[in-house]
Amino acid sequence: MPSYATTIGVSGDTPAALADLMGILVNNGVRNPSIRIERLHFGAGTPTETVMAHQTTPGEQIIVPEIAALVRQQLIGVVENGTGRRARGAIALPVGGETGTGDNRLESFSANGHVIGDKAVSRTATFVFKIGDRFYGTVVAYVPGSKAASYKCTSALAVQIFKDLARR
Repeated sequence: MPSYATTIGVSGDTPAALADLMGILVNNGVRNPSIRIERLHFGAGTPTETVMAHQTTPGEQIIVPEIAALVRQQLIGVVENGTGRRARGAIALPVGGETGTGDNRLESFSANGHVIGDKAVSRTATFVFKIGDRFYGTVVAYVPGSKAASYKCTSALAVQIFKDLARR
């Protein structure tokens, strides 16, 4: 589940959790169950035998629809006027999103609170997005380990990747 920290930009949430949060917002505050396809079958004994096997369970209201609508407006503002503006016009439908950059480090402190050690753990550039009133997802660029210290990428990289993919 996405955390409150997500909303203030200091989370360690996974791309899947961020996409889950965006899905709740796109669906007027309702969390629909994730669907993992367990079975397809198709033409076995044919003429066009099909199976698929999926059962739908009802969604759960997580956020009131009015709040979800306000957040969606703000997400569009991020793309129209904010840190996600590279995505503006990338697709014919309205795009909204939120960006985030993670410079993830382990710091060591002295007894009086001064930093005495600093080790890069990873670097992330993230763009969680919605397209129109139906599609959503997450783009993450990730650099693991000590090599992260030599990268200065920001969330603009993830937004550019989104833009490039949207135009294909």
